[in-house]
Amino acid sequence: MKKKHLFGAAFLIAAAALAVAAALLLRSRFARPPRPNIVLISIDTLRADRLGCYGGPAGISPNIDAFCNESVQFLRASSQAPSTTGSHMSLFTGLLPAVHRVTNWVLREDLAKRFDLAPLATGIPTLAEYLRENGYRTVGLHGGGHVAPFFGFDRGFDLYSDAIIDWGEFYSSRAQQEGLLSRLRAAGTSKRPYFLFLHHYLCHEPYLAAPAWVRQRFLPDPEPGLPLDWDGVMPGRGLFDKKALPAAAADNPKPYTRYYETFWKKIDDGNPRHRRHVRALYDSGVHYADMVLGRIVELLKREGMYDQALIVVLSDHGEEFWEHGGIVHRNLFKETLHVPLLVRFPGGEFGGRRVKSPVGQFDLMPTILEYLRIKPRLRLQARSLLPLVRAEKEPPRRVISFSDGADTLRFNEGPFVYSDQAVETRWGERLYNFYFDPLEKRNIIAGSPALQARMRALAAGIMREQLRLRARIHAGPAKGSSISPELKKQLEALGYL
Repeated sequence: MKKKHLFGAAFLIAAAALAVAAALLLRSRFARPPRPNIVLISIDTLRADRLGCYGGPAGISPNIDAFCNESVQFLRASSQAPSTTGSHMSLFTGLLPAVHRVTNWVLREDLAKRFDLAPLATGIPTLAEYLRENGYRTVGLHGGGHVAPFFGFDRGFDLYSDAIIDWGEFYSSRAQQEGLLSRLRAAGTSKRPYFLFLHHYLCHEPYLAAPAWVRQRFLPDPEPGLPLDWDGVMPGRGLFDKKALPAAAADNPKPYTRYYETFWKKIDDGNPRHRRHVRALYDSGVHYADMVLGRIVELLKREGMYDQALIVVLSDHGEEFWEHGGIVHRNLFKETLHVPLLVRFPGGEFGGRRVKSPVGQFDLMPTILEYLRIKPRLRLQARSLLPLVRAEKEPPRRVISFSDGADTLRFNEGPFVYSDQAVETRWGERLYNFYFDPLEKRNIIAGSPALQARMRALAAGIMREQLRLRARIHAGPAKGSSISPELKKQLEALGYL
């Protein structure tokens, strides 16, 4: 009997030891490296469906596809706005555009007043601020325009500049790469971890950022008379390259700006050959952005900063090419909101995992904060992606996006996607069944009165919630903000002013 008792005790001790070992093993599985470097790469205007890893044509994005294989891929990530400012500000604040109030329309005094828009309020912390408060050196090397300091994007950055890298020259120019290399080397010798934000407009209209040989590869037989290079659109060779402009153009910004009028007025929307020409130019920009991403990865590896860094590749919004009768990125359709979201965790942890659940692009912010065990001061609307990364069960997510006026919204509910109003098309209120109509070709709103009433009620409730939260934050807008002459020229060059 005594032997039996001893055997039982030994068994219990062994079982407890095994349980402790299993717990330690599980803990090590989800252990965090001590404050990893973070690299966030935003490729402006990149549609998810043009990438091979998202079902796009083979050969356009080999570097992004290779990076995807090492990352967690979110297959149904949606931007919170179809334009640069609102989307990026949601990414950096974890709040929806109707709450943070920062969209492209802030620059239009009449529209900003009408829709109560403003640069970022002082009481809203940003991702860069949280990271700097927790010991990070924060550096942003961006493309200017709608991510300029005017809007509040420089908040929390030790260095935030659009003058260090010319992204159009980055792939082939050692001098341009040195701008990034010098920051990587500083990170390698620093005792502080780095947060590096990289952003460019290589996919943006008029889709001419790629070198000539790349454009020729995707458009070997261009349509006669249509824009093919910068000379056919504006003087000089690039969006913001004033040094390449003739003196007359530099003094008079009109030839330097409004290039989009020259580009689009030559395009006949009803001509399929014209549409093919434009789409091919866009694909050349996507491919060149992929080449640049490959070079960034190469430099990170060369400096020994790739493997143990947390690296994210995403876009702020997509682009329309007549799927619903429009172009560029103003409406709340799948083609303007479905974006790539790839997260490579340190050491390649979770690499190759595919997440099918709908998520918001701005969910990245609480993901990074939770991963670093940083508790935000302000309650975020975004939700951490880590439960999905770990394949934990959780309730379905409602992903919400807003127009630039922050008065029009789109959201998912079960198998449906609803939007209460289109911005610039004849479609108006619309409802799609994602499972049967993933390309959103059949608007079923007219034949579903009960469902329409339910969606309208949900939309009204969502909007009331945004207004309540906006009122609770109630901090004033940033003081002393004004549009510099340089920012004005950049925004005109992008076609926004």
